[in-house]
Amino acid sequence: MIAEISDDAGRKSSNTRKTNAISAAVGKEPVLSESSSESEVIRAFNWYNYSCDNHDAKKYVTSYLLKKHPKAGVPIQKSLAFIQPYEIGSVGWLAKQVLNGNKLPEYYASRLNERLSEILSLAKTRQDREAKTDSKAPTVAPRRNMTAAASFLISEIEGYIDTLDSSEEEDRTKLFDILKSQNPSPISLQEIRTYYEKYKEEINCFLSLKKKTLAQADEQLVEYYGKVSVGKLKKLSKFFDELFEHVEQTKLIKKRMRKPRAKKVKTSTQLTKKLKYKDYDDKYKIKSIQPTDIVGCLQLWVFNTKTRKLGVYHAEDTNPLSVKGSTIVGYNKTTSVQKTLRKPEDVILQIASGSKVQLRHVMSGIKAKSSPMNGRINSETILLRSAK
Repeated sequence: MIAEISDDAGRKSSNTRKTNAISAAVGKEPVLSESSSESEVIRAFNWYNYSCDNHDAKKYVTSYLLKKHPKAGVPIQKSLAFIQPYEIGSVGWLAKQVLNGNKLPEYYASRLNERLSEILSLAKTRQDREAKTDSKAPTVAPRRNMTAAASFLISEIEGYIDTLDSSEEEDRTKLFDILKSQNPSPISLQEIRTYYEKYKEEINCFLSLKKKTLAQADEQLVEYYGKVSVGKLKKLSKFFDELFEHVEQTKLIKKRMRKPRAKKVKTSTQLTKKLKYKDYDDKYKIKSIQPTDIVGCLQLWVFNTKTRKLGVYHAEDTNPLSVKGSTIVGYNKTTSVQKTLRKPEDVILQIASGSKVQLRHVMSGIKAKSSPMNGRINSETILLRSAK
């Protein structure tokens, strides 16, 4: 019991500190009234957008509905479980004002009731759809939660949509400036577009209906958009087009500014781990160098104990040799040659102990026909020497 009291006290203390910090940053929670102006409502929305998140908005709406319909507590909570927090929007802030005992301007009071009806209708539709779903249907991977940036920006857009009738070009410019200043990721931008595409499609579908076909149209579509004026729906449709264009332009700019992913540099051990070569030969008493010495060298001498072919790889210009699987890469195909030895022991000793200057004349001193190297190293190949 003491622990519980202590926890409660700790939580209250934490909440008090958070409230004090918010008050210091943006002032105290706004108080709206029936005579509040449009600018006062917008300032209140901005305060909540800064101080709260979408989960708070959903919590306020839930509390408001439970207070308004105390006998329907359980059904309301079950229905709202089908609503994502980011779908609540600024209606959460209006609900909070009413919960605080304040009265709203007539337009926003009406707006609150309309949006709550729409939310509950949407929740019921989803609830009914899930109830009809066959329990034996294959399971679908759960939807990934929306990013915090997308959720915040959608709440900003919702605030703009609520004041669309009285908004001007300057307000839309400010909104797009906010979207730009938040520097959202391409994923967040796509989430914003995906979220509003369905509304854009529904609005266009509704606007395309003639009066005679309204009665035959989707009942939910008519119920959702029938109360909104055609003028506002056209404004919304145009705004969504501008929003999508802004999203695509921002995504394109981000794509051009994105730095190319740095290629991960492999170590010499990683590059040569699949290289097949002969470690030691009993007949000629020779042992291979470490394969990791090949990576970064400018010259590599190899000897095939089965065919008695001596070969040399020369790097292409100043780029060093490297290994890919069991193949030498980065060698000059013109100067990299091989010859068959009659007396391998003498030449092998010369390569193993000779200086770099002496190595230059080894191939020219062998009286045999030369052939180009193919880059392949096999289990009969001794790695004689590397030089940098």
